[in-house]
Amino acid sequence: MNLIDITPRVSPSLAVWPGDTAAGREVILDQSRGDSVTLSTLRATVHLGAHADAPNHYGLHAAAIHERPLHYYIGPCALFHIDVAPRTRITVAHFLAAARRAGWSDAHGGALRGPGG
Repeated sequence: MNLIDITPRVSPSLAVWPGDTAAGREVILDQSRGDSVTLSTLRATVHLGAHADAPNHYGLHAAAIHERPLHYYIGPCALFHIDVAPRTRITVAHFLAAARRAGWSDAHGGALRGPGG
């Protein structure tokens, strides 16, 4: 199995959902200031970068991520590059165009059509 890590670099400039908490780091102790160790606190939304939403994110009383079997998240997939400007919402049309450019077809196990058919 070939594993591809699609995790983006986590930094304060990584886009988050409007109103959510961007990634940040507060240095509490710093050896360069004479402290015996460097100690930091991280703060960020859990919906940061590449992630999987647990069913309880969108369904009341649904399973939490630790209650989901791992096999739901490991397996064959398609990876497409979609080139859009920062903070641009990726639409179905963007995805379909990228899939077609990559040569994806119905023969790969999924029909290429937009919402409603």
